[in-house]
Amino acid sequence: EEIPAPPRRLCGVQEVQGYFLPDPSTPNRLTVWFTGGKLSPAPLPASSSNSEEFGDLEDWKRLFSGNHKRTWGESLSVMGAKVFLGAELPKGMDESGTFSYTLHRPQGGHGKGYVDILYLDNDLFVTKGNYGTVHVITKLEEEKTS
Repeated sequence: EEIPAPPRRLCGVQEVQGYFLPDPSTPNRLTVWFTGGKLSPAPLPASSSNSEEFGDLEDWKRLFSGNHKRTWGESLSVMGAKVFLGAELPKGMDESGTFSYTLHRPQGGHGKGYVDILYLDNDLFVTKGNYGTVHVITKLEEEKTS
């Protein structure tokens, strides 16, 4: 059974959780360990002048409700994540439309996942990952004020 496409565009935020450890052999390099994350609906972009262009929370919930039957491949992927990563996958979404997952066997490690620090101050953290991806990380407003 195919998952139906949403009638309008949806906005979401993917949050990845984990921790960094200093790389023992390279200065300004941090080893990355991933421990979980979540996927949540996001507010509409401020630049959107057409509110009909983007879907709402109900559109999000219809798409991600999990009412479709998994394919064999999807079922094998879920089983592999549970066995090899110690993944605790969501049974469904919470009231806000958020899905959370936990990896009880963190993924990453020295030589596998790392970021090189390009810039760092109290509010901004710029890194370049082992696949060449540049990340610009800022503190959430609530973290800045606490």
